[in-house]
Amino acid sequence: MAMISHTAALENELRRGSSYLDYFRGTDLWRTEIVCFVWAAQNLSSNSFSGVGSYFLHQAGLDSSTLYSFATGQYGINMLGLFGV
Repeated sequence: MAMISHTAALENELRRGSSYLDYFRGTDLWRTEIVCFVWAAQNLSSNSFSGVGSYFLHQAGLDSSTLYSFATGQYGINMLGLFGV
C-alpha cells in the first residue's frame, strides 16, 4: 500500500505544471500526430462497420459456415484497405 501511495505522489508531482496543450508541442506533437493518423486510418478503411454486415446477413438467414467465410473475407479486405491508406 505504501508503494502505491508513493507512486501516486510521484505521478502527481510529475503532472504538476503540465496541460493538454503539451500534447501539441515538441516531440509530443509527433506522437499525437501518429496516434491520430492510426485512428483515422482504421475508421476511414471502414473498420468500424466490419461486424455489422455479418450481423445483418445472419438475420437474413445465411448459414453459419457461409457467414464465417464472408466475415473472414471482409476482414481481409479491410486489412488490405488499411494497408493501402
